[in-house]
Amino acid sequence: MFSKKYSEKYIDEIIKNWVDIKGVDRKELLLALWNNAKPCIGYQIKVLSDDTLPDTDYIDIDKVIKDAKKDHGLVDYAFGRFIKIYLFDDKDMSNIINSTRYDEEWGHGSVQRIVNQLKL
Repeated sequence: MFSKKYSEKYIDEIIKNWVDIKGVDRKELLLALWNNAKPCIGYQIKVLSDDTLPDTDYIDIDKVIKDAKKDHGLVDYAFGRFIKIYLFDDKDMSNIINSTRYDEEWGHGSVQRIVNQLKL
């Protein structure tokens, strides 16, 4: 069993990565997160060698949402960009998202900054 001190530290780490998205359109948020992210090198290489793939500056929001709903709401990689946020779970459409994975890749506080901009 974990000690109380360890448990509290772990919980604090989780909570500090929660972002309240109440009042933010999820499609707009996805597009803003996608625009902030950079294309993954592997996807860029694939695009160069496969004419059937869309360019790295293209996103089909509806396809990303459809794919996410098949994966418990997780937007994993969206047209070659690392997102890793649960946004579209039909069973849990709470107003709190966990920004840990996205922030690890694109900078601490990135999701909160983007949400704040969308709320203006």
